[in-house]
Amino acid sequence: MIEQRRFTVESGDVRPEGSWVYLWIDAATNEIAYIGATAFEPELRAHIHMTHPDPRLARVKNEVPGSEHRSFVVRAFRVPEGLDRAEIKSALHAILVEGERVPGGRPSELAEEISRLVKE
Repeated sequence: MIEQRRFTVESGDVRPEGSWVYLWIDAATNEIAYIGATAFEPELRAHIHMTHPDPRLARVKNEVPGSEHRSFVVRAFRVPEGLDRAEIKSALHAILVEGERVPGGRPSELAEEISRLVKE
């Protein structure tokens, strides 16, 4: 079967349909270099992170030291409908970077599940 994608472009603005959280993991050290969340496809967002002239959009290029000379594995996870990707991103940061436990609830449960997958 041929995969088909459908999305809306309204008055020159792309209206993405998905929601993702993603982790940039240094390929040499296995350390998490960046945690992000997006409504766009993760591959597109990764491209923008490294190439966009606006530093607010090219965050990895501008915030991760030496990123243009490093290799990363980006692991992206689709956020189920009805969950807030920003909450999941915050919970992932707390769990994976700060080593904290986060209060219960669906976003934190998903963040815990993602953190287990990343650590495997």
